[in-house]
Amino acid sequence: LFNTLNNLYSLATVKSDKTADAIQRLSEILRYSIYDSESKLVTLQKELEYIGHYIQLQSLKDEDFDSKISLKSEKVSEQLQIPPMVLLPFIENAFKHGNLATSDEAYLSIEIKTKDENLHFTCKNTIAEISQAKDKTGGIGLKNVRRRLELFYGDNFDLDIQKGSDTFLISLVLKA
Repeated sequence: LFNTLNNLYSLATVKSDKTADAIQRLSEILRYSIYDSESKLVTLQKELEYIGHYIQLQSLKDEDFDSKISLKSEKVSEQLQIPPMVLLPFIENAFKHGNLATSDEAYLSIEIKTKDENLHFTCKNTIAEISQAKDKTGGIGLKNVRRRLELFYGDNFDLDIQKGSDTFLISLVLKA
């Protein structure tokens, strides 16, 4: 939220045409965070809308982001429900630790699909060769998401996290 407000401030100081759109995206994100996330479950479609707003808001920072980010959803079950904001921390990490702003070859690829009422989610992004700490605390977000998945799904999920020399890959399957 603070990073987004700082970005809005920067857009406003230069009187950017993107300011109004950024405020609208932030409004949608806050609405979902405050109202929809109070529910124990939301539809996968609602979660995808939220992710789309988040990505669009992040894309306002740099016009090149649009060509570097791929969000694909296919065969998404309209009946499937998941805990709200369970996928977003993975995408937030990709933006936070990725190198979209610093490399022409950088990318972020997100794929979401349902098969046999199971959710299949992958998030792959490039990272800088020399990883720099973005803040003083680190690693707690993924631990929190894993714990949240354990509490909600028990053993009915598979989470695989792979960090390579220049890529980071999350694969998650939520089993029906």
